[in-house]
Amino acid sequence: MPQLDQSTWISQLFWLAVTFGLLWLFVRSYVAPRLQKIVGTRESAIGGDLESAEAARKRTRDVEAEHDAAVTAARTKARELVAGAQGEASAKTSARLDEARKAASSLLAEAKTRIDTAQSAALGEIETVAAEASREIVSRVAGLDIDQKAALAEVQKA
Repeated sequence: MPQLDQSTWISQLFWLAVTFGLLWLFVRSYVAPRLQKIVGTRESAIGGDLESAEAARKRTRDVEAEHDAAVTAARTKARELVAGAQGEASAKTSARLDEARKAASSLLAEAKTRIDTAQSAALGEIETVAAEASREIVSRVAGLDIDQKAALAEVQKA
């Protein structure tokens, strides 16, 4: 192999140094500045994106705080409206209950009057029936004829 021949090592080292030096100069003068420019551009773009993201995050927090405040205000107003509606409903219900109680009381008084009237009439009829029955019994048993008014007076006494 020619690379291992000791007589050519010096020339190989020389050309290695020349090639390395030229490559190093090319990279240092042409490639490195372009890479630094690209890295700088990317860093500034990333920095701008981070700043705009932070600004967007701040705007989002502000909007979220406004939204939370609006929701809290809406809930408070809704609670007030519900409380007002419950108060109105309670007042209307109480008024209707009072009217129903008055109507029921009136109906109850009328019914009691009718019952008392019917009871008095029934008691009067019972007395009349009892007087007639006792007249009939006395007439059949004793053979006496008792007056209707006298029999009714005796039944009422008893």
